[in-house]
Amino acid sequence: MSVGYDGIMIPLLLTSLLQLSHAFTTTELDGVKISDKVERAGRGVELSCVDADISGYQTKSIVWKCKGCFSISETRETIVATLNNSRYDIIVEPERMSWKGTRLAIKPTITKDSGLYFCIANTKISPALVYNLQIQDVPSTPGKPLIMSFNSTSVNLSWAPPVHLNSAPLITYKLEILEGEAATWTNYVTINTGSKESHFTVSNLRPFTVYSFRAIAVNRLGPSPPSEPSYHMMTLREPPRGKPVIIRTFNLSADSIQIEWDPPPPDTIHGEFIGYKISWKELGEREDENSVTIKEPETKEYRLSKLNSFTQYLISIQVMNPKGAGPPATVTVQTDEGVPSQPLNLSVVAVTNNGFVLQWVRPERPNGRISGYRVYYSSDNFTNVRTINSSEPVVSGEVDGLDPYRKFNIFVKAFNAKNEGNASEDIQVMTDVSGPAAPVLTNLTCPGQDSVYLEWARPPIHYHSIDSYKVYYKKKYAAIWLEKHIQVPPVDSTTSKPAERILINNLTVGSEYSIYMRAYTQSLYIESLQYPGNKSEIIHILAGKDCDRVQVSPMREGVVSESSGHYVAVILGGILVFVVLLVAVLGLAFWRRNLMSKRFYIPAGMRKEEDFLMWDIQVDNEDSGRTSIQTNMFVQHVHLLHTERDMGFLAEYQNLQQSASFTGKLEGRQDRPSTMRVYNVDTFQSRNSYTFCPSPWLVDPAEFWRHVHKSGTTLLVAVDTELDSHLPTGIVHLN
Repeated sequence: MSVGYDGIMIPLLLTSLLQLSHAFTTTELDGVKISDKVERAGRGVELSCVDADISGYQTKSIVWKCKGCFSISETRETIVATLNNSRYDIIVEPERMSWKGTRLAIKPTITKDSGLYFCIANTKISPALVYNLQIQDVPSTPGKPLIMSFNSTSVNLSWAPPVHLNSAPLITYKLEILEGEAATWTNYVTINTGSKESHFTVSNLRPFTVYSFRAIAVNRLGPSPPSEPSYHMMTLREPPRGKPVIIRTFNLSADSIQIEWDPPPPDTIHGEFIGYKISWKELGEREDENSVTIKEPETKEYRLSKLNSFTQYLISIQVMNPKGAGPPATVTVQTDEGVPSQPLNLSVVAVTNNGFVLQWVRPERPNGRISGYRVYYSSDNFTNVRTINSSEPVVSGEVDGLDPYRKFNIFVKAFNAKNEGNASEDIQVMTDVSGPAAPVLTNLTCPGQDSVYLEWARPPIHYHSIDSYKVYYKKKYAAIWLEKHIQVPPVDSTTSKPAERILINNLTVGSEYSIYMRAYTQSLYIESLQYPGNKSEIIHILAGKDCDRVQVSPMREGVVSESSGHYVAVILGGILVFVVLLVAVLGLAFWRRNLMSKRFYIPAGMRKEEDFLMWDIQVDNEDSGRTSIQTNMFVQHVHLLHTERDMGFLAEYQNLQQSASFTGKLEGRQDRPSTMRVYNVDTFQSRNSYTFCPSPWLVDPAEFWRHVHKSGTTLLVAVDTELDSHLPTGIVHLN
């Protein structure tokens, strides 16, 4: 150890002077061999001082230098370490650098260690070998990205490249994308630009969204630290991309529909959420679309009203922002069945005497599936309905079972599964007439050998009018009925005589005839149609003079055939059944014979001059007689006598007076005074029940009452008030 002035070591002074001399000198490296040495950052490296190894003598001093290290200047030399008289000094970062003999050791290496390392031993001016040490590491941090331009889905970025590539070529850049203004850099998206260029257009961004970006440089050793984040930016608006989610749709009534939905995700709205647009139209229609705008984004349901009944609607709902409406969410809904409109063109197709046939056209607006129609028909206080099940465009329906000649008010309603429709226009129709009831024979006389006179009562039941009569007659066993037609005059005729009478001539004397009659009524709708009434009871006569006095049994016809038919059945059925049926048939024939004896009018045996003359008809210039009147026909007979101002009563009474011009005999009563003119009168059930005295005021009262007492008379009928003198005291006189 050397000692200097004031106790200062002389070697230390020399070292400082050596460093100072090297610090201000630049080593000439031209022509010096350069050895490349590459090492990754973080590892260790040792550099040998070749000058010390090849000097051949003792090395007293070594100076390690680095050009371009620890500086941004590539020409600046930095003294790293010195060796002077066995004193080892580390000038730069002694925590990482050290001496190992004459070698310089660096561990761990960092990127700023890169440079040209060389050593100068002793008094040499230039080194024998230069180490080009390259410490490789990831690139340095790129500059902050700048927003150059942007639209709704993309942004154009630019940034400064890394200052130091750290001895490794740049491969590419990566960009980190952060979405949201309040988000942190813990959840971001990284994309690779695939380029060494320091600018890039980021696409596929969300419209109307805030973004921030960071740049990263990448070499083969890895990515650099990320750059500072860019300033926040927001992409532009565009129409919404999301659709509402339709949860439920249903019809509330025949003209309203309820729709409910959920909004789309917020990131699909792409702008300020300002509401919804709801549109609807009938399915299949190209135009006439209706729409409504809902400006409350919180709304999630809406009711469509004033719709057409039973109609399918295409309903769409869209989200709206300032740029417009998004894609529609659509659904098809049908309104409920409504009230059908009125059937059209109601008309009567045909009319019968018990109903009618209607025809109409289906409603213009069915408002549902037409199930059928109800025909309402009313008359007076009676209302009924008939259901016609049909869905055809043109419908025909029949209503039957009605009364003849009755006016009905008619309208039709369509119906569906939900409602009954509106009524059609009213029409009125009257059912056609029907045939009258059976006429009832009131008089039958035979004024001549080959003629018969018939008189009958007008049927009590008829419809609208009786327009004609037909009298049918035939001989016994004849196949064809002959007929006589009688046209009834109009009701307002005051000159015509009653039509309920006829004289049938040209009969075969001695032949048995069957006769019946029926009334006819003219159809109101068909000119060629007359409705026949019920047949009257068939009567049987024997043609000839006074044929009404000869009884003919109606059992003569049909008995043989009926008996023979039963006889065959009895043969097939057995002898016992034959006997029973035979007895029944004989009993029936006997009963009918007795019954018919009461139906024929058997007048009392009188001379021709005793017959009553008919007041209203003369036949063959001969008077015709009149038989007794049945009880059930007495009212009609009296009504007939009242016609033509009671001319019937007057004529008949005059005939009685003329026929009473003789002095009659009381059968079985020889004590009657000869001055008392009387004759017997038959009833419809028995003979000689009445005694007729045409002029009682000419008879002595004593004789009159003697005759009454002896004849057993129980009832007196007076037709003249001059009989009062014949009444005993205390007798009440009934006019």
